[in-house]
Amino acid sequence: MTVHVVPATGADLTAIHDLLRANRGDHSLFQQPPAQLARHLPEFLVARDAATVVGCLQVHRHPRGSVELLAVAVHPAHHGRGVGRSLMAAGIEVARTRTSGSIWLGTAKPGYFARFGFEPMSRWALPLIVLIGKLKRVAQQPLRRWLPALFGRHVFMRLAAEPAVSSS
Repeated sequence: MTVHVVPATGADLTAIHDLLRANRGDHSLFQQPPAQLARHLPEFLVARDAATVVGCLQVHRHPRGSVELLAVAVHPAHHGRGVGRSLMAAGIEVARTRTSGSIWLGTAKPGYFARFGFEPMSRWALPLIVLIGKLKRVAQQPLRRWLPALFGRHVFMRLAAEPAVSSS
């Protein structure tokens, strides 16, 4: 399957929300309300199959310079077709241009992300301000997801970031 990964535009907001909702059974994928998605829309990449958005990924820069990859979602009808691989490659590339520090993520699927060079790390390696922000995201989730997110399934993983390449 050929997909093109590009920065999201305002026209993609509904498609991103729909992708997250289509994957709501995936407990490692946090849901985000439309207003939050709109605030962070410039952080999103989308994968397109022709004119249809079939996947998304958010590249979020935190205080103190670390970059988190999150909201990695592929429409269920397109699972297993390389869309996630394309999104991750593009997301890592964008993240490397935004930091010389760490690129990390939280997931309940560490085996999948290990394929891209991510290795487990302690959540306590993250700055306190980042952890507080993650707690706020957990609180936005349905109550049944709180305990697994806080004490169970989620593994924090880090990728060694390469310095951004300067064009000068």
